[in-house]
Amino acid sequence: MSTPSILALKPKALSLSPGISESPGCQRRHTLPASEFRCLTPEDAVSVFEIEREAFISVSGACPLDLDEIRHFLTLCPELSLGWFEEGRLVAFVIGSLWDKERLTQHALVPFYEKFGFRAVGPCAITVGSLAFTELQCSLHGHTFLRRNSGC
Repeated sequence: MSTPSILALKPKALSLSPGISESPGCQRRHTLPASEFRCLTPEDAVSVFEIEREAFISVSGACPLDLDEIRHFLTLCPELSLGWFEEGRLVAFVIGSLWDKERLTQHALVPFYEKFGFRAVGPCAITVGSLAFTELQCSLHGHTFLRRNSGC
């Protein structure tokens, strides 16, 4: 019966690339907030467009929006938009406009989302000015995977 041989691994010191100082004071530090909520600006239009395009294409196969429409929309009503940024990258957003302000209320939106399987968790700790939010949750159980891979 043979015994397996075990190779002894010797630790190797990691070396920095040429030109990078080992002094912690000279290293570049990450300065973007880990998580940030703020109103969207026209500069965020490209990120908004990318998220919307992916959502439309995954559901219907086509995107009816264009970047200029989104950029214009964000100049009209930035105070009714909220973007969630992780390390400087937009990951989610909610936008409305002054013309549908009456419909952007908890009394209208919470029942709308509850019809689609969301449940109200309670008041959200996030506020923007005088606006307060209700936190909603939805258990997907593979529905997103099925929809995204349904051939649409």
